[in-house]
Amino acid sequence: MFLSPCRSPTLIESELFGHRKGAFTGALDNRLGYFEACSAHGTVFLDEIGEIEASVQVKLLRVLQTRQYQRLGDTTALNFLGKVMAATNRDLSKEIQEGRFREDFYYRLCADTIETLALKDILADSANELPVFIHHILVKMLGQDDATSLQDEVMTAITKHVGSNHPWRGNFRELEQCVRNIVIHGNYKPDRQEDRTVSTFHIRALAAQKLTVDKLLAHYTREIYTTHGNNLEATACILEIDRRTVKKYISKAS
Repeated sequence: MFLSPCRSPTLIESELFGHRKGAFTGALDNRLGYFEACSAHGTVFLDEIGEIEASVQVKLLRVLQTRQYQRLGDTTALNFLGKVMAATNRDLSKEIQEGRFREDFYYRLCADTIETLALKDILADSANELPVFIHHILVKMLGQDDATSLQDEVMTAITKHVGSNHPWRGNFRELEQCVRNIVIHGNYKPDRQEDRTVSTFHIRALAAQKLTVDKLLAHYTREIYTTHGNNLEATACILEIDRRTVKKYISKAS
């Protein structure tokens, strides 16, 4: 289950624990939750565990402590016999220090932990893994035959448009998107995070009276433009200026 921060706590609880008809607005029928559907030898996988609110953390803590839970709108205690596995890309130790993640829940949850390497670290250790990943992605997209015929072409495009030192901040998902773009559009333009760092640098430079207002506007426009997929219309809309002005500032920031 993906614990999106956009989902309300009630919806997350409904999916995990189930609910009785009439438990909340829109609960038109009884619903079986993931915990109830999980067998004694099964596993409930909670993706993005670091995103959930404290109220849901408390209820999950109770499941781990007592192995019991209740459907929303019900008072009957049900037993959970399976396992719980969770994943996150957040630093939960930092989240605990800043009061966003319960410490007791963390220690109940992490009976065993696995830290996965970032894609850039995997490729730094073994550059030969990149073609393997590309082939895997192409097989899922197009099938075995087309994957084999396109693999070298995609690899060449990545070398040309991305380079060997790309940080892959989006990890495997970014690589998937990269491969899709190359297959569909013939190229890939990575979101250059360094542009945002440069913008921050120039804001500090302005505070030190080392940057003109015109230059600051140019780099801020460039940041918005990069963040929104190099889209002139979106940038112009956000900044409430016309496309020609966006182009003018982008050229000054280059």
